[in-house]
Amino acid sequence: EGKAEDAADAIKSMLSPKCVVLRDGGSRSLPAAVAGRRIPVRFTSPTVDAEIGELTRAFTPAMAPVRRSAPLNRSFAAALGGQAPLFGRKFGYAASLSYDRAFSSYRGGVLGRYERQGVNSPSLAPLVQLSDARSEDDTLIGSLLNVAYQFSPEQQVSVNGMYNQSGNDLVRRQEGINVSGGGISETEVFETRTLRYTERSLRSLQLTGKHLFPAWRDARLQWSLTRASTTQDEPDTRYFSTFRTPDGAQFFEASGLPRPARYFRDLREDRDDRSIDLTVPVAGPAGRATLLKAGFAWALTERGFNERLFEYNSTVLRYDGNDAAFLRASQVGQVDPVTGRFRPSQLYLVESSALGNNYRGELEVGAWYAMVDAPLTRSLRVIAGARRESTALEVRSLDPRRRAGRLDNEDVLPSVSGVLTLGERMNLRAAFTRTVARPNFREIADYTSFEFVGDFVYIGNPALRRTRITNLDLRWEWFPRRGEIVAVSVFDKRMTDPIERGVFSVVNSGELQFQNAPDGRVRGVEFEARKGLGFLAPWLQPFSGGFNYTWVESAVTITPEELRFIRFYEPGAGSTRELTGQSPFIVNVDLSYRNADTGTTVSVYYNLFGRRLSQVSPPGTPNVYEEPSPTLDLILGQSFGRGWKASLSAKNVLNPAAEETYTYRGRDYLRSSRVRGITTSFGVTYSF
Repeated sequence: EGKAEDAADAIKSMLSPKCVVLRDGGSRSLPAAVAGRRIPVRFTSPTVDAEIGELTRAFTPAMAPVRRSAPLNRSFAAALGGQAPLFGRKFGYAASLSYDRAFSSYRGGVLGRYERQGVNSPSLAPLVQLSDARSEDDTLIGSLLNVAYQFSPEQQVSVNGMYNQSGNDLVRRQEGINVSGGGISETEVFETRTLRYTERSLRSLQLTGKHLFPAWRDARLQWSLTRASTTQDEPDTRYFSTFRTPDGAQFFEASGLPRPARYFRDLREDRDDRSIDLTVPVAGPAGRATLLKAGFAWALTERGFNERLFEYNSTVLRYDGNDAAFLRASQVGQVDPVTGRFRPSQLYLVESSALGNNYRGELEVGAWYAMVDAPLTRSLRVIAGARRESTALEVRSLDPRRRAGRLDNEDVLPSVSGVLTLGERMNLRAAFTRTVARPNFREIADYTSFEFVGDFVYIGNPALRRTRITNLDLRWEWFPRRGEIVAVSVFDKRMTDPIERGVFSVVNSGELQFQNAPDGRVRGVEFEARKGLGFLAPWLQPFSGGFNYTWVESAVTITPEELRFIRFYEPGAGSTRELTGQSPFIVNVDLSYRNADTGTTVSVYYNLFGRRLSQVSPPGTPNVYEEPSPTLDLILGQSFGRGWKASLSAKNVLNPAAEETYTYRGRDYLRSSRVRGITTSFGVTYSF
């Protein structure tokens, strides 16, 4: 349950007096009495209230977060590898085990939703304006085991196993205005609480082989068989919302206000992969070695998602404002022994689970390819080929009335690239490729979810199509010396049916959906340099620096239906918008100092991105943009003794506010704002 050790409380309070974690405590598992049955409906039998009350009391009596001091973040890792003879042959092995636990928290955040309610509206109308406090406890355990055995110098088989287990414990409390549901006025204070624990696991086992056949022109054969399973469980996600009237009265039941709810969700995804690749060297032009390659790959992914929903009803219970004691025993499922019915002011659970919130998905992809890697001249090398790929995707709800999402595509994806050697350390590269991007299971599933009460509702779209992409790339690169590079790249990506996420409905402004835009384009220029600074002055010899700047121009064509509504509000609106999540520029700068004599290293990293489209808003309402938020990280390393190294780091030193905004008639409206905080860490590593 993530509770801190009492013995460390004094140290925690000294090192982190203001850091808190909001927690609930108790068991998260679905009660055993409910696991294999539904909660019955009231009035179906004389004794049903007693049965419902007993099942209701089986759940953990907590619907609101509590405040606790957070312990220190910590992580541990160990790795071991080597090679040894086995039956006269080489046997290699590598294993690692890691543990990481991190706490994060912020208060004073802001969340807002706004809309334009008329053509001549002087300002945006607030639908949601909330203060935001959020805490998370993240735990990750990872393990890896790889073994390889050479049956002969030409034959090797490897087994690679991986297991990861992670947990995220999130709680959130938000308070302010919420008129989006229509049941609460602007004079009433809305408050919502979210408790969510997510547990994920990944298991993977891979068998691979590498074989060399000297008698067949040194042909090489590689193959792999992989089985992976992923799970995600959300046991007992809780939402509890209330509102307070100007006279101080508080309520949890009202029109437009969701009832207190508990969700139990589980997801399992299994994937099988098979691949085989054959490479045959042949004599090419002017006797130069040319490689012919061919291969086949097949993958099958199966997903199952299940959800159960329980909501609290009451026999006219007046909320007293004490959220920590909302589920106290005296007002949960108590039955009058005379009548057999619930007493007044009692809470009881109603199961609202629906078949439509459960779905199954299958994705099968088969592909084969052929290519040639040929040096046409002493300075020009060309790689050309094609991949034929077949896709069969189906996502269907367990409710037969809902639409199934389906893809059934055959694609031929050519690829041509060339490398022209301009000098001993200088190249010119060019490439043309075609690729596809498929919607994932969640995007194409006819399923609805939300992050917190008052937020947008996320809805999948069974009508989504794959995105087809044509890529053109040109790159000049120069390597002055080992570890140094100067490069300039230009790129152009043209997309058919790119997938966007946004609010495209005029009627339902609270629904975030996925849709295909007709087409899109991303093009840009990238400058990259990494070089030692000793050429400037002898005392700068231990210093090196890196710089990367990318300028990007993106555009997505708006659908005719959406554009018609947009131009109702803005007649001069253009027919395109930026690609969601694509910054117009990105800057990365780093500076490092390394002294081999003292074992000291110092590194500074800086990143800045340009203002970028974060979310498409309903037609007429300005889109949401993520504002630039620069980051600066400092890392210090010091070697000592034999095999020991200590590190000290400070991340997000500038600590700017991360903000998303609407801009309307020259004024900014906050969609979200939060300060992430500065993270400092100290670590010790021993190598042998």
